[in-house]
Order: sequence, then structure tokens, then C-alpha cells
Amino acid sequence: PAVNRILALLHFADHPGDRAAHYAVATTPLGAAWQLGARNDRAANARAARRLRTRLLERGYGDTVRSLAETLAPICDDRDRQRLDQLIELASRFGDDTGLRPSEFVERVGATPVAASTGSPVQVMTMHRSKGLEFDAVILPQLTDSWFTPTPHLLASASHPLLPADRLTRYVNRELRTLLEPEVGGIYRGYREEIVTEAVSLLYVALTRARRALSLWLPPGKLGDAPSFARILRVTLGGDARKALDGSDETMLYELGDPDLFGDSSASEGETATLPEAPSLPVVPASDRAQPPVEGVGSNYAEQHRAQRIGTALHAILEDTEWCADDSPTPGAASARLPGGNARRLEAAKELVTRAWAQPATRAVFDEAETQARLSQASGAIDRVTVAREVAFGEESPDGPVVGIIDRLHLGERDGRLVAAEIVDFKTSERTGDDLERAIREQYTEQLERYRSAVAQLTGLSAEQIRACVVTFPAGRVIDFAPTDDRATPPPPDRTEA
Repeated sequence: PAVNRILALLHFADHPGDRAAHYAVATTPLGAAWQLGARNDRAANARAARRLRTRLLERGYGDTVRSLAETLAPICDDRDRQRLDQLIELASRFGDDTGLRPSEFVERVGATPVAASTGSPVQVMTMHRSKGLEFDAVILPQLTDSWFTPTPHLLASASHPLLPADRLTRYVNRELRTLLEPEVGGIYRGYREEIVTEAVSLLYVALTRARRALSLWLPPGKLGDAPSFARILRVTLGGDARKALDGSDETMLYELGDPDLFGDSSASEGETATLPEAPSLPVVPASDRAQPPVEGVGSNYAEQHRAQRIGTALHAILEDTEWCADDSPTPGAASARLPGGNARRLEAAKELVTRAWAQPATRAVFDEAETQARLSQASGAIDRVTVAREVAFGEESPDGPVVGIIDRLHLGERDGRLVAAEIVDFKTSERTGDDLERAIREQYTEQLERYRSAVAQLTGLSAEQIRACVVTFPAGRVIDFAPTDDRATPPPPDRTEA
């Protein structure tokens, strides 16, 4: 499809050595238009990728993708043209984010639900794919599958949600779990709690896709013991929980509204039907429900994943922050960029940022004047400082290609020439004091050195001209990393205010 060829070209812009992307583009008019070289002509392909990145920076994604679509239009059918129009719309929506890497744009497109451009009145899709879409009528026929199949081979957990995993166990059946130590059993309970939470959230997504009619098809007869959507719906809508789970001869378990809503074709064109007012849903009291057999309550596994999502929300908040020396950053556009259901995570992330903002050292990182002063210390007076956020990079190393994303990069200029840079990395941790600094240095010294090497290759600066630090949340400590190839060199003190 034409959309895939354009996405392949954008992926190629970040990865000109990707042969699959090169082939997908070179076999279309885009190859000649952007002067791609032969598959092994690294220099020509690097120049083509650079030209495209420059075009994206100067003209934005909306204009660039529209131009690419026009190049492919002569060889497209009607369906491809419709899909290209949808891609242009997405590109225009993301166009304000000038720091978005081409490969990140490709990922966002893949994660954004778009209604299929088809003339058919019926569309078949998974619950996950329906997220963000709406339809006049929705039918959910497959609701009996167990949430816990297939089972994982391994489970991991951590002593605290903001710390790396420190426990690993094989997945075993329920009978063998009775022989495990309580601490290991807690990993299983946390895993099951996470699965149940995600399943209920997915059911909510599916139930809220309908504008006017919703039909749920459940099989007759007794349900198995495995937790499923069908068990939840039968218990909630069936009134008599035990009878609902055992099954009955009734063909209609629950009904609300007019079943002939779409059957009356006598209404004149353009006339809007009047929908009945929906009464409150009769929910079965908790004491009367036959609960699916979900094992106890465990939080380690679930908390670990929750912490990761809070960390994602924190990065989204800070990604929207250019300079902010006084009041702490707010979620702002981050709430629109993250998937649905993230309001609580955004609030939790905002709390971490607010606590860190109480430290002057943290505020100084986001203060334009303070940053200019820091960069001037190592490279002499600079007259302009700019900031780039979420900077993706790739470089060759003795161990193979290295890719990563720098959270924040400050660039200092003097007389229009780049003379200094500062790498800022964000980390969440509940550790404090010397224990925090020791853990950060042990885990991230090598990462910061790789970042410094990548920035040196991107900018032509020397290692001494590139500062690097980690800002910790919620402690608000700013820990500097000096350039060194000798790990035995004593580290510089952190910038935390007394």
C-alpha cells in the first residue's frame, strides 16, 4: 500500500542502512524523487536521508507527507488515495511537534486508530483496534476467551515499583504454586491483578464504541471457571448471579432501548431519530455476585507496570516543557498525546515533578539564564541557548549499532557557532541521599557516556564541551557526570542544594 511506502521512506530517513526500507522506497517513484542510491551506496543513501530530515525540519510533517503523497498519487487506486488522505491528516495533526524524529512519527501512526477506508457498512476488528473509533452499532460476539491464555514462561517483579526488577520466576500451574514461598506467590498474584485490570479496561473501551446500538452475544449453558468477559457480563446483567453463571434457556439476558431502532426505514432522509432515555443499569450487589476465581491481591507486578506508565507520563510532561524556571510544568498537551485512561498517571507524574521542583537545582536545569551560565563555564561566554527534546540517535560501536533517545539537550552558540552542549536525562527513584547518587552512578554512567559520544558525533563538539547530568524525580537531585574514559576517576559532586 502507498501509505506503507511513505512510512518506509520516513523510517529510512532515520535508518538509511535499512535494506528493507530501501527496497520498499526504491521500487516506487519516491526512490527517484529523493535520489536514493544503490542498495550498497551508503554515501548516496545517507545524503537522501539527510535531505528528507532537513525538509521535515523546514516544512513540517503535514507539508512533506502531502508532497510524498502527490508523488505516489499517479500509481494509486481510489482506496490508496483515501488512505493517503488519512495519513496527511495525521501528519498535519502531529506537525506542531518539530522535535519528532521520523521513526517516532512512524510509530505514532502505527499506534493511532484510523477507521478503515472501505465502502462496506460492516467492519470487523479487535477490541484493541477499536480504541478511539465510534460506530452506529457495535456487536461483541467473542467474549468467552480466558484472559490468562497464553500463559507467560517467566514472571518478574521488583521490591518497589520505581526500582528495576530483582525477582524472576518460572510460571507454574496453580497446584505447584502452593509449594512456593509467600514472596514468590505474591509475584503471581500481582501478575493476575494486572491482567484483570487491563481486561476490564479493554471491555470498557469496547462497550463505549457504540453511538446508538450495542449487542453482546454470550453462549448458552454453563460457563467455565476461567475469568472472561462473559462471566462479568452474565453476573452484572443477569440479576441472579448463580443462575447467570450456570446458564439458562433464556435467549435474552438483558435488554434496554428499542430493538427496532434500525429497522424502520420510513423516516425521511436527514431526519434524526429520538432515542429513549437510558435508565440506570441494575448492578448486582457485591454480596450476591459469584466472583470469578481471581487469586488474592498482589501488588508488586502491577505496581511495577504502573510505575513504568507513570514514568512515561512524566517524560510526556517534561517533553512539553521548553523553559520553566518558576511554576512546575503541567500535563498540558501530554494528556492528548498519551492513550486514554491516563488521567491518574498524569496526576501522579505531576506530583513527582512538583516535589522535584521544590529543589533550586532542578529549577535551574529548566531556567534559560541559568543554563546559559552553566554552558559558559566550560566554553566561554555564549550568546544563545536552545533546547531539543526527545532527541533520537544511532551510532556505531565496537559491539555493534547503538540507538537511544536523549530526554533533553541544551545547545549553546556563540556568534552563530555551536560551542557547548548539555545532556539532561530524567530518572525516577524513591532512593534518597548517598544511596540515590551511588545507584544512579552505578546504573547510568555508561549510558551517559554513550549519550555524550552520540552528541559529539552529531555536533562535532569535543567531550569536554559536552556536559551531562541526571535529574532525579521526586528527590530533585541533579547529578553531574564528567567526561572520562577512566571509571576510577572520582565523580564530581551533585548539584543538590543543601
